[in-house]
Amino acid sequence: MKRKAAPKRKKVKPIPEGYKRAFGAKEIMRMPGPEGKIGHAEIRIGDSRIMVADEHPQMDFLGPQSRGGTTVHLHVYVKDVDPIGHVWHLATHKEDLSAAELRKRAELLL
Repeated sequence: MKRKAAPKRKKVKPIPEGYKRAFGAKEIMRMPGPEGKIGHAEIRIGDSRIMVADEHPQMDFLGPQSRGGTTVHLHVYVKDVDPIGHVWHLATHKEDLSAAELRKRAELLL
């Protein structure tokens, strides 16, 4: 018995229309990295910030396929921290920096 060929699927946009509106996301900043990659970007949904970046193997920033597991990093400000089971970034806010100063400091890391 011959199988029928699957019907061709309509090409879709990788990010659906209305996605940004659905979550009320606002882009806070975007810092370009080498070779057109995103070095760092931040969006805000409600009162939460989400930070994203492209893979940068030289800094050990890898995606889940390259790493072979989770790449989620949580950066949370709390009074009492209990970091178990994930990579956590814990910080104390020391200074406010302009976008230009952030880029300058990021370049020093590359």
